[in-house]
Amino acid sequence: LFASDRTGTLGAWTLHVVDGKPHGLPRRVRPGIPPIEWGMFTQDGSYYYAHVVWVNDVYLTTFDPVKVQASTPRKLVSHVGLITSAEWSPDGHHLAYGSGLGRYPDPFVLGIHSLETCGHVNFQLEMARFGGHAFDLHWSPDGKALLGSGRRGIQRIDASTGETELLVGSPGG
Repeated sequence: LFASDRTGTLGAWTLHVVDGKPHGLPRRVRPGIPPIEWGMFTQDGSYYYAHVVWVNDVYLTTFDPVKVQASTPRKLVSHVGLITSAEWSPDGHHLAYGSGLGRYPDPFVLGIHSLETCGHVNFQLEMARFGGHAFDLHWSPDGKALLGSGRRGIQRIDASTGETELLVGSPGG
């Protein structure tokens, strides 16, 4: 039993094995499965797996260091995903955050929140997680772009258009 996206969506497939070698062609046994973290067979042949869904949220609050008091946190976005990061722009006017699990079919989304307008811009990125690595975002000193890392390598992300440029890594993944 294995997972494959050979038909365009993730599905569960079987392949008969004889003496450690594949025998015949793979056969899809279930289309449209979610990305899974682990799986195991039981003695009776049942298969159990974990579909982990993290629901981290991003909140914004202000802190008065003189009064040592914080305002009531305001939720900016829900369900940002697993091991993502948030970072303020150099001018302090925008908060960038990564969301999504970064696994097929759920790529990363770059969200940028404006403090001035309280609006959000979201860019779906062609970036996938590489192993257990985090999706770390870092603003460029001029605030016009961010750096993000994924399966292909380190990419520059234009903060106004969401267009990416591969800086270090492999174009083919």
